[in-house]
Amino acid sequence: MKRLDISLLFEWVLQPLRVLGCKLCHAGSRRKPASEAITVTGKDTPVSFRELGELYETLHDMAIRDPLTGIYNRALLFDRLKQLLVEYRRTPGRAGVLLLDLVRFKYVNDLLGHHTGDLLLKDVVERIAGALRESDTLARLGGDEFVVILPDTDTEQAIQVAQKIIQAMQSEFEVEGHKLSASVSIGITLMPEHADDVDTLLRNADYAMYSAKDDKQGYAVFDPSITEEIALARMTLDGILNEDIERNDLFLVYQPVMDFRTGEISYIETLVRWRQPDGKILMPGSFIQAAEKSGLIRQLSEWVIETACRELAGMQQNTPELRAGINLSMHNLHDFNLMDKIQASLDKYQLSPASLLLEITETGVMLDPEQVIDTLGQLATKGFQLSIDDFGTGHSSLVYLKRLPVHTLKVDKSFVADMDTDEENASIVRATIDLAHSLGLTVTAEGVETSAVLNMLKGMGCDYYQGYYISKPMPKAGMAVWLSENQEEIQ
Repeated sequence: MKRLDISLLFEWVLQPLRVLGCKLCHAGSRRKPASEAITVTGKDTPVSFRELGELYETLHDMAIRDPLTGIYNRALLFDRLKQLLVEYRRTPGRAGVLLLDLVRFKYVNDLLGHHTGDLLLKDVVERIAGALRESDTLARLGGDEFVVILPDTDTEQAIQVAQKIIQAMQSEFEVEGHKLSASVSIGITLMPEHADDVDTLLRNADYAMYSAKDDKQGYAVFDPSITEEIALARMTLDGILNEDIERNDLFLVYQPVMDFRTGEISYIETLVRWRQPDGKILMPGSFIQAAEKSGLIRQLSEWVIETACRELAGMQQNTPELRAGINLSMHNLHDFNLMDKIQASLDKYQLSPASLLLEITETGVMLDPEQVIDTLGQLATKGFQLSIDDFGTGHSSLVYLKRLPVHTLKVDKSFVADMDTDEENASIVRATIDLAHSLGLTVTAEGVETSAVLNMLKGMGCDYYQGYYISKPMPKAGMAVWLSENQEEIQ
């Protein structure tokens, strides 16, 4: 985390205050009424003391507030945290510190422009502020990161505030004709128990925030026993992905998706992995964010499409009807050359559009649903099968769901895996299946690991399923062997 450059702050904001002081000294030391004017060297029009006072207040405000959102800035945030830490050394007390990061905000800036991104940030700040008390402090740390200071707050109370903020983000934002989604990941630390200096406190909140990105609750409390190790492993990936995607040791694995009705294979889902120099295999959740930050997500997606088509063509030599599911990112859906790139790979390996099922996450849909509806409509017209992945995690609107030209909903594994022991998750899965069928869509359940869950899904009328109960994801060679051993089950 970078320190504030105090020299720059002096040049931009505090220097005018010094100049103002010099002008007042030149005007003389005797006290004048606020309405009385004084003459300032180099200025033709006299300046009143009231005007000088207003100028001072303006410059002071500039020194402590973020110019875009109007909330406190990084300088004020650090000062307030330091004051609280000093106070708690004298008098025992505690405060909660929340670090908030907008999920996939980079997509908004990249795809809709920084002006739209700025307007969205202003609206987001209003909603966050609406969930806070007057005694709380909201500050912009930088970019799409914000910090909330909660005086006299324990862990449970801090969690409650985080939940209120997450709830406030669930309804969509309307920005210049775009209906956008903006969820947050929140890292929670307590002062002084999690740190006795500002840098460490915010670093620990940063670690917790990274852990929150993998938690469907959207928040995480700093846990020194696990959080630091997980966060450091993820954060060190930034900048490691090579711009020449081919030079990264990436490879694809495949997992079969089965048909409940026939017991046959419907298709194989394509998943990407990254092998590290020490032999460790990283899952997409560990490096997709790094690809997004570094601007390499398009190149990575194109590599996946090209490689999946090549390997699918090889597997189709023995199983001609085999299809593959490929995940698309939001960047793909805003790429005007997307269909040309996919079609080029299909032509190169003599595949038809029916050979691919294209998947996009529900969260990706809700970032800019109107644009997504248009792009998916063009893909559907070309003959591609379309699926909404991780359904249940993105708060999608039924209005948009009815308009999306998709064929399948995939229920997120976080709801499926333990539905045999969690009644709430079982109810969510049942409701999703009923909703999808009422809209004429099929349903695929992810994360099936036990026969109990499998039987529950079958009883609910689920159409397709995948998970470790059938098979773990396998590289091409392993998938080819699996297919040959189950040849009679290929559609």
